[in-house]
Amino acid sequence: MAIGGSWKGGLALYLYAYLFSVAYLQLGAGVGALLLFGAVQITMFAFAWFKGEGLSARTLLGMLIAFAGLVLLLLPGAEAPLLLSALVMAASGVAWGAYSLLGKGSPNPLADTAGNFLRSCSKAKTCQQARCARA
Repeated sequence: MAIGGSWKGGLALYLYAYLFSVAYLQLGAGVGALLLFGAVQITMFAFAWFKGEGLSARTLLGMLIAFAGLVLLLLPGAEAPLLLSALVMAASGVAWGAYSLLGKGSPNPLADTAGNFLRSCSKAKTCQQARCARA
C-alpha cells in the first residue's frame, strides 16, 4: 500500500496531539472534552459557512445552545478552567477540525491517515531534538 496524506495533514495532526497533551496538564477530562469537541464543531461549521453552505435553523439553534454551554462553563465563579489551558485545548480542536476537513473526500483514507501519522511523528521527533539541543 502506498503512503498517502500530506504535510498539511501531518502538521494538523501533530498540532492536535501536541496541544491536546499540553492542555490536559491543567484541565479535567470532562471540561477538556467539551472544549475540544466544541472547537472541532465550530471549526467545521465555520468552514462550511465560509464556503457558502447554508445552515438550517435547527443547526443554528444547536450551535447556539452548545455555545451558551461553553459560555456558562467559562463564566467567573463557575469553576472555569484556566484560560490559557482552555485556549490551548480550543486550538487543538481547531487543528483536529482542520485535519478532518483536509481528509474530506479522500479516495484512500487509510493510506492518507498512515502518511499523516508518519509525517506528524517526524514533526514530533524534530521538536524533541530541538528541545534536547537547547537543554
